[in-house]
Amino acid sequence: MAGIRLDRMGREHLQKLSSGSHGEEKHHDIAGRVKMFRRERDFGFIAFTGISGSGERGDVYFHKADILDPFKASIHEGDMVIADIIDGKRGLQAVRVRRF
Repeated sequence: MAGIRLDRMGREHLQKLSSGSHGEEKHHDIAGRVKMFRRERDFGFIAFTGISGSGERGDVYFHKADILDPFKASIHEGDMVIADIIDGKRGLQAVRVRRF
């Protein structure tokens, strides 16, 4: 699974954001673009730009259950979205995914 590579500046920036419950670190309201969404498998990846401070991209996994839109079919590849990023069981994961 692809993930975000953070340089020192990126880590410091994300450490300033609040932490979630149960020790999961959360990064709130990060903008990105849906890179891939496989409806038949209920998952996809969001490409986030500029998190590392050097403009690098990072692709972060998301699951259909983490889309806040009640009409989950409204999320398409290429859409701009906002999401929270957590340190999940298998690496970084986007949650509370919503269009903007």
